[in-house]
Amino acid sequence: MATLMQDTVHAKSSLSFQVEAVGRALARYGLVVVVGWIGLMKFTGYEAEGIRPFVANSPLMSWVYGPLSVRGFSALLGVVEVAVALLIAARPLLPRVSLLHRCGQG
Repeated sequence: MATLMQDTVHAKSSLSFQVEAVGRALARYGLVVVVGWIGLMKFTGYEAEGIRPFVANSPLMSWVYGPLSVRGFSALLGVVEVAVALLIAARPLLPRVSLLHRCGQG
């Protein structure tokens, strides 16, 4: 009887572990798709003009349009966002590389 009970508990924990692993993978790669897509959109003129008012009126970011053009800053921001998406995606394979992403969150 105890063995049957232990087998049932083990099977449930194994199933819950698998479901949790699938959930983590879906969340991770869903985030990668969204952040990567947003980053790639920064290379379009439409998106560059779309973020222009936010950057130009920001007390912290308004200075960037001095040294960079609107498209240049948008492309730079896109590179950063795509790099973040790649670091999130790299976590299961290269955790030390992904550590660079986690250091910025701290």
